[in-house]
Amino acid sequence: MKVIFVFLLLIFITTIFPQDEFYGVKFHSKNKPEWERSSIYLNDNKPISLKNDFSISFDISFWSLAYFGPIFRANHSDKEFIRFVFNQFADNENYLLQLFLQGLSNPLLIKLDRKSFTVNKWINVKISFDAKKDQVTLYLNNRAVDSTYYRIPDEIKLKMYFGLYDYSDNMDLDLAAIYLKNILIEESDKKKFFWPLNPFEKDNIYDKISGQKIILKNTDWVIKDHYYWDKKYEANVNNYPLFAHDSVNSRIFIDDKNRLIIFNLQDYKDSVIYYKNHRPGKWHNLYYDSFRNRLYSTFIALGPVSIYEFSTNEWTTIDTSKEENGHYYGSVRFINPADSLIYSFGGYGWYTAKDNLFQYDFMTGSWKEIKLDNNIGYRFNVSIFQGFDSRHYLFWGGKGNYTGKQEEGFQLFSDLYSFDLVNKEFTKIWEYKNGNLFRKYSYLLSNAFLSKDDSTFYFLMNSDTPEKKYYHLFKADLKNSIISRIGDEISFDTDRTTRSEFFCFDSKTQEFILVKQALDSSKVFIYGLKFPPVQQTEIAAIVQPTEIEKQFPFIMIVLSSVALLTLGYLLMIKRKRKSQSNSEIIIPVDKKQSSKNSIKIFGGFFIYDRDGNEISNNLSPRLKEIFLLILIKSFNNHRGGISSEELSSIIWPDSSPESAKSNRGVAINKIRKFLSNVEGITIEFSDKLWFIKIDNGAKCDYAEYLKLYSSFKAGKRLNGSSVDYILNVFDGGEFLRDISYEWLDSIKFAINNELIGFLKSFFDHQEIKSNPEKIIRICDTILKFDCVEQDAVKIKIKTLIEMGKIHNAKSSFHLFVADYKKLYDENFPLSFEEFISS
Repeated sequence: MKVIFVFLLLIFITTIFPQDEFYGVKFHSKNKPEWERSSIYLNDNKPISLKNDFSISFDISFWSLAYFGPIFRANHSDKEFIRFVFNQFADNENYLLQLFLQGLSNPLLIKLDRKSFTVNKWINVKISFDAKKDQVTLYLNNRAVDSTYYRIPDEIKLKMYFGLYDYSDNMDLDLAAIYLKNILIEESDKKKFFWPLNPFEKDNIYDKISGQKIILKNTDWVIKDHYYWDKKYEANVNNYPLFAHDSVNSRIFIDDKNRLIIFNLQDYKDSVIYYKNHRPGKWHNLYYDSFRNRLYSTFIALGPVSIYEFSTNEWTTIDTSKEENGHYYGSVRFINPADSLIYSFGGYGWYTAKDNLFQYDFMTGSWKEIKLDNNIGYRFNVSIFQGFDSRHYLFWGGKGNYTGKQEEGFQLFSDLYSFDLVNKEFTKIWEYKNGNLFRKYSYLLSNAFLSKDDSTFYFLMNSDTPEKKYYHLFKADLKNSIISRIGDEISFDTDRTTRSEFFCFDSKTQEFILVKQALDSSKVFIYGLKFPPVQQTEIAAIVQPTEIEKQFPFIMIVLSSVALLTLGYLLMIKRKRKSQSNSEIIIPVDKKQSSKNSIKIFGGFFIYDRDGNEISNNLSPRLKEIFLLILIKSFNNHRGGISSEELSSIIWPDSSPESAKSNRGVAINKIRKFLSNVEGITIEFSDKLWFIKIDNGAKCDYAEYLKLYSSFKAGKRLNGSSVDYILNVFDGGEFLRDISYEWLDSIKFAINNELIGFLKSFFDHQEIKSNPEKIIRICDTILKFDCVEQDAVKIKIKTLIEMGKIHNAKSSFHLFVADYKKLYDENFPLSFEEFISS
């Protein structure tokens, strides 16, 4: 039954995913060394016999227009008969697709207009041979574009391949940077071979008509570029760089104070302009005005705007002496397409959030406030993007409140407003109710993107740890009111001294762009992610092209029989299972445990009040740290709390005893006031110790864990229900995830390691051994604490194989390898087969 379920799941996956959108493979070109470049050999690299009228067609897309080289070739009698080449340098007006035929002096041509043709745009190419007319015709998107007379044998045997053929031939290592899918060979208007290259199909290396195999070498599935961020470019910089985007010409500007680096997203070429004078200011933002073709540099908290004219290669001089006194940090800027003027909204300064809208007056060199009939609250770090038409901009989220006063506490907004650029008024169009989704994220980048076709928008947020800064892409669906994480996260070494990041969407290349400065400030990196991005579940459903998949029907029959026998055995065991013994761990009656009046610190930090509302964001960062310190000291290592002296030495190490006492008293009173909305959780002082008291039905997941762990250490036996309860407690993941203090890090490390050891001990339990689903769940829980815990990965993979879930096993291994590479910056040394046999 389980195997049948897996089979139905695969069918379901292939129906919910777009049927062609994510098909295809990526070819590695000069972005890789010669031995890592790509090839596809058709028909298992054996000749294909063709006669009369025949054709070959395929869909291609270019991920870069920088690399010259062959796309498709065919050999006849060990000589090259067909060569189809991408040529980017022979014509100033067009990119050329050239079809060379053996003995023919001039190639057939497809011309792609340089002004309109872009990367990531699929086209269909067909090469047709008519033996009766002795004619070869070249088609683009089913339209004949060129043809020639050519003597065609009545029957011909061709070895066909894409990409490189002979890796030892140093004279033939050029290769176009393409994606490829839907390879079709027809004979007399009948399909003879068809390889769609569907990554979700179990037999994706076999054609749909006769089952003939292709050989993939050094290729990747296209869908991976819809999930993983790909590094496109890096540049050395000497100063604090600024970034801007030219959406018309698909360019990224990197301003390095005394020079401008321009990177073209189409052909991956860069150019450098050395300014006649330095760009003024340091803590500035950079904007490109496509209408006037000039750059603007403006202080992040308003201030005069410096203008760079490409025609004169000079920046205008501005007064930057008073910039650090600005009131509008975190204000968001945009250029109105109707009048090409710069606008600024919101901001923060001097303990106050702002709700002002300003327009920059280039004549006077100052900002002029525009009075609004309505506003959207006092906020900063808002994300903005073009609306459903050119008249409207959309404003999303941000931090602030409805008074502007910091002392009343700031919140994370999760609402969407449309701003009418003509009437200068806001209209609320949507609000996401679960704003707590974003509480762990420290910053919302200022640019977002609206997909008008399906009413979704995408925005980027980051979260910090002491070692890393993580960027996460989100998709908001306005029709269904759903927000979900999309694409893979991307991380950099933490840089807390510079605001050196930029996010945008390029509509021509159809990709998201992230620009980031390195930790040591010496480099800038540009990353891209293809649109539309996908979730991890879609990547996990990829079937790797292996020979064993051809045996799938036979394996299904065998494993189905085994599964049915196993199921019968498990039902028999279940009937015979005795009632719970007194030696077993007893779990609470309320297994699912209401969130009301509770503290959860596995997977982050959450406090729920008497109504079930999550309220931890109402604590300031300092109060949150004090609360967590007292909480952990109340339970960790059976401590009863923390003394005033220890609390003060950790939180206020540089304060005098009198000052620390005063600060401590104010902080404790604020925390007690905060906890007044939570029943059964209080902060107490007894026997010279501060501690968190939890009673009257209130809950803390860490306290629950400690009770269960103590029972286990005392020799109490686990049963299935207690294991399920423990796994539910740990479902959020690691202890205080994404929270770090100097005093906390060693505690987190010890607790997470203890938990992993505790969870691994479950594998020895007899009831667990006979329950593969529970084994998988235990492994998944362990991997939430350590994504490269090799014992858990290996047990999960072996269990999946035993269950007949071969594809899932391989997907799990590939995700592990990717995490290993990300964490250690080196390739995992074992293959799939070597790993499971080790």
